[in-house]
Amino acid sequence: MSPPILVLLLLWAAESFALLIYWTLQATGSQGRLLFPGMIAFGILLAVGLDFWLRWLPSLVRRIAWATLFVGLLGMSAYAWSCCCRPATMPRRPSLPSLRLPSRSI
Repeated sequence: MSPPILVLLLLWAAESFALLIYWTLQATGSQGRLLFPGMIAFGILLAVGLDFWLRWLPSLVRRIAWATLFVGLLGMSAYAWSCCCRPATMPRRPSLPSLRLPSRSI
């Protein structure tokens, strides 16, 4: 990755974080959604930093580390969709009225 792009990513991530801190100091509560525009920069910097540290390891260990990261992220996405998002968006079952049988009089 070229140095100017890396500097821009670092500035974007730092600016997003600084604006979040500024907003938190001004408002009464934190707003994590304000970090959404900076997520791209955070993700790219995470991958670049991980690649920097993994390049010192043998090739096989590096491939295992990347595969583990991929499977972990895939598993978290599957969990979030199946356990958190999907139940919240599924329509509710209509409640059945209680079934009472008429009483027999003899």
